[in-house]
Amino acid sequence: MLRCGITTAVRVRRVICAFLAVASAGVVVAPAGATTSNVTTHTTRGWAGYLDHIGVGAGTEVTITYRIPHVKCRRHENSSVLFWIGLGAGAARRSSPRVGTGVGCRRGKHVYWAWHQWVDGRRHHPRRVWQALHLTPSTEVSVDLIQQSSGAVQASMLAWNWRNGNQTGFAKTVMHDPHGQSIGKTAECMAQRPSFRVGLARFSPVHFINCALRDTDPTSGTTI
Repeated sequence: MLRCGITTAVRVRRVICAFLAVASAGVVVAPAGATTSNVTTHTTRGWAGYLDHIGVGAGTEVTITYRIPHVKCRRHENSSVLFWIGLGAGAARRSSPRVGTGVGCRRGKHVYWAWHQWVDGRRHHPRRVWQALHLTPSTEVSVDLIQQSSGAVQASMLAWNWRNGNQTGFAKTVMHDPHGQSIGKTAECMAQRPSFRVGLARFSPVHFINCALRDTDPTSGTTI
């Protein structure tokens, strides 16, 4: 069941609620609950998720909560899929900070990891793995990305065992824009096939329990 998290903070401008299912045979987005008029769903061969056009500035924040899915691995299989939130990924040639998790198979073994990355509009930068976070299919995560200034964002992730509620890890870092490009005026909650040279992992459906945005532009979109 979809649960939509709504905060009472004055500067919250919209809340995105969605059910997102990605299967190894393809990518399917099925919206549920409430969405605002300028939130769009995106489904392609390698991407699925939700995008909103926003005002970007200090205080812009996007958050999401979801459970890590189960993965099936064949012998010697290499595959992966990423789940993440970001700012600016929907704008061409702009900087885009992102944070999320990945699941898949490495030489037939299950792998789960947490990562953060700043994608520059002119070049690709590697994802940095949070070694302190140990993820399993029993893990639920709350992921947060908040812009501190034009060239810095804070990324954090809280993990807990959804069966008993016990916290299993927390990580936080401040990322900096590598080349001074401005962040694009979009916010995203996405599932992604990171490479077509590696197979798409076979995993159970992923429910985006909530994807919420705090926008700095009071004139854009619909106020909730």
